[in-house]
This record gives sequence, structure tokens and C-alpha cells, in this order.
Amino acid sequence: MQAAHAGEAAGGHDEGAMMEADGGAGGGPGAILASDNPMENLSLAEFTREMKLDADQQQCLVPIVAKLLRQMVDANDKAELSNDHITVFHAQKAPAVSVIDYAERIAKYSSCSYCCFVVGVIYIDRFIQQQRQMKKDFHVHSLNVHRILLSSVMVAAKFLDDFYYSNEFWAKIGGVPNNELNTLELEFLFMTNFDLHVSRSVYDSYREELLAWEQGQPMTRAHHSIMPWGLLYEIRRIASRVDEVVTPPEDVVGGVMEVEGNG
Repeated sequence: MQAAHAGEAAGGHDEGAMMEADGGAGGGPGAILASDNPMENLSLAEFTREMKLDADQQQCLVPIVAKLLRQMVDANDKAELSNDHITVFHAQKAPAVSVIDYAERIAKYSSCSYCCFVVGVIYIDRFIQQQRQMKKDFHVHSLNVHRILLSSVMVAAKFLDDFYYSNEFWAKIGGVPNNELNTLELEFLFMTNFDLHVSRSVYDSYREELLAWEQGQPMTRAHHSIMPWGLLYEIRRIASRVDEVVTPPEDVVGGVMEVEGNG
């Protein structure tokens, strides 16, 4: 059974633990605040049953996350991105495997909790936000989406799951050399400023917004206040060029498988 934490508030890990190649404990004892854990009074049998049900309910989020990234890639590949900031996540040419198939491969062979894909989106938003704060333009497109997805989900699995595979195994899943994946992981951590904690409220907001986006519903004001210029806003903004215009609320301030080798 997968050890799905489903957006519970994860405690802090030191930076060295995040770079550990071997599998080990993710959240650890005391990592979840009692006030943020609705299952604290359940028996072991009840807890196991609830976690299994929660994991099964979130399986549908994997293809939704993949669809979100695919549409971002399709839009950005058509746009002129002459000022795109080049990073270690950029490949010389786009991998042949689709984002949908790549996400399914990661989910199948990594055995990570499905919630790791939602947390991965949160991490990608933080990654892009950090680049903007450094006055650098970073766009998700066909040359970097596979490495960004692989890195974000792997880091999420290490931070959230009780069990995770070594970097060597993750490299085989992702179709990249092990030493390159080590570099990608370290760079991803620095580019997110090691900001890996995700509260239950933030996770639930992203999960609900992903489901709402899949059903064609508009973004809520509450999610705008959490990440006004994230992927879920951007994909709606792109769609608004054809349909209705989507604008953030006035009180929100913005601003903020073989995979080919690097460029």
C-alpha cells in the first residue's frame, strides 16, 4: 500500500537528509502538527483504512497534473521565448516520450504517493516564483518539462513518503544518468530555496483547484491569494485569449524512455 500523506503538514528536514540517495523515513515522528491532523484519534486499523481510501481517491490527480503540464508546454512551445532563462533542466532537444506517458511511468514505477504529484505542482510554482524574484524568466516547455516533473515529484516523495527509492532507481525511472539526477535534485532544492513544507490548507487548495480546472470551473479567490501567478492561473490566462478574460482579484499583488542530455 502506498504511504499517501495526502497533503498533511510535513515537518522540516535538514538539507543533508534531502540529498540522501538511499531510501528512508520521510516525515518522521512529530512531523505532523496535531491541530493539522484529522486522523490523530483513529485506531491503527481505521487509520490504515482511511489512508488507503484517501490514496485511491487521489489517483485521478496524476493525469490531471500531466494534462496541466502538457497544455503549458503546448502553449509555451508556440510562444516566442527568446528571453527564457536556460538551466540544467533544459535539454538539447525535446524527449520523444509525452508528458502524459512520462507522468504515468513515474507513478507506476516509483510507487510514490499520488499526492506527490500535487505537491510537485506546488514546488514548481515555488520554483518559478523564485526565478521571478531573481528577475529571471523561466517557462515550462518541451525542453525542460520532463526534468522539472521528475525532480519535483522525487523531492516530494522524499519529503512526504515513509518509503522512497534511491536516486539511482529514480534515474532509471526518469531515463537520465544518476549523476545528472543528483545535480537536478540539488539545483531544484536551491531554486525553491529549500521551501518544501506544504500545509494541509495549501495542499487542499491546489487539489481542489486542479479538480475544478479539469471540470472547466473558474479559479477561486482563495487560491489566487495563495499563488496568484501559478501554473493554474497561467493556463486559465492562456485559455482566456480565446474565451473570457481571467483576471486576478484587485486585492492580490502579483510578481511573484530516454531523455536526451542537457543543452
